[in-house]
Amino acid sequence: MQRFERIPHDRYINFVADFMEGETGATARQGHYPAWAVLKVLDVPKNYPSWVKARAKACAQRNK
Repeated sequence: MQRFERIPHDRYINFVADFMEGETGATARQGHYPAWAVLKVLDVPKNYPSWVKARAKACAQRNK
C-alpha cells in the first residue's frame, strides 16, 4: 500500500494512519474511533505519539 503525502499538521487522517500502523489488530470501530474521541478532549497535541504517552500515563496512574 502506498502512503499518502502527510499534511504537516496534527490531523485526524495522520492520527488514523499512525494508529493503524502502530496498533496490532486495530480496527476502526474498536480502535481509532474511541482513541480519537479521548485524544480530542486531552490538552495534548492531536497525534498518535501524544495519545500513546497519555495512555501510558493513565495506565501508570491506575496501577499505583
